[in-house]
Amino acid sequence: MKRLIKLIYWRCITILFFVLHPKRFFEKTCIVMVDGGMASQMRQYLLGCAVAKASGIKVKYDLSWFERCGMDILGQESRSYVLEKIFPSAHVERAGKLETYVYRNVFWTSLADPNVYDPNVLISKKNRYLGGYYRNKQYIYNVRDIEREIFTFNVSLCDENTALLDKILSEKNSVAVHMRRGDFIGSVHDCTNEKYFQQAMDLLSAKTINPLFFIFSNDIDWAKKTFAHRKVVYFLEANDIDQGYFDMYLMSRCKHFIISNSWFGVWAARLGADSEKIVICPHTFFRDDPEGEHLYDIVDEDWINIKCDLSK
Repeated sequence: MKRLIKLIYWRCITILFFVLHPKRFFEKTCIVMVDGGMASQMRQYLLGCAVAKASGIKVKYDLSWFERCGMDILGQESRSYVLEKIFPSAHVERAGKLETYVYRNVFWTSLADPNVYDPNVLISKKNRYLGGYYRNKQYIYNVRDIEREIFTFNVSLCDENTALLDKILSEKNSVAVHMRRGDFIGSVHDCTNEKYFQQAMDLLSAKTINPLFFIFSNDIDWAKKTFAHRKVVYFLEANDIDQGYFDMYLMSRCKHFIISNSWFGVWAARLGADSEKIVICPHTFFRDDPEGEHLYDIVDEDWINIKCDLSK
């Protein structure tokens, strides 16, 4: 009975919405939920671009998560919407409160398995609200050619960041090392461990001449304690948690990359422009994929993976 009442209620709300906005009955729309940190915002924005390109329907974005929740996985650190501030070329049409409310409850669409690619997500011309996560890189493959154009950083560097950038650019083999910890500990991701980073740095040292490792981390104390014995290491401490976009920008200016199981590092590496870049990543990004079966659904095929038992 409750289910029937709920169904009737949302039918009435939907009818009311289209009565108030009759043009919307004929103009199909896809609303994409945006949440999380900067890297998630980038991926979700491109998902909307890919839907618009493949289906031809209007795409809007629901940013209400940042008002309703706006916290990290553990609910301890805030997450702010920064996409358009950092990337002015990203044009985000916001969905209104009423249409978001209707679409989220009536047209909700999500994947049972976020690793699987379903082309209907892109080509469907039906009204939809894309919630959940779409990890597979094929969802944004048709807009891969405009990634660099859209994600051109608009940042003003402080003196310390400027000095770090100068140092990065002066090195023939600068290596960005991204150590994501913090809210990943004990989560569905969990953390890449010390052994992984040691192996990755040894491998890059064997493949390049005189590499200099620039370590970026949301747990810089752990990084210092663990890797202080390496003489060719810089620890980046200029930016707070809510200024992660400076870290991503500096990382992207390095030649090579060692990344964690995090989209933040993936984006930094993908935006790296050097044609001879080497990218090393863990063999899996999630605890529910221990054998890394879906790794190359996420990262590029030419990236090198190293076996890593998360947080062990």
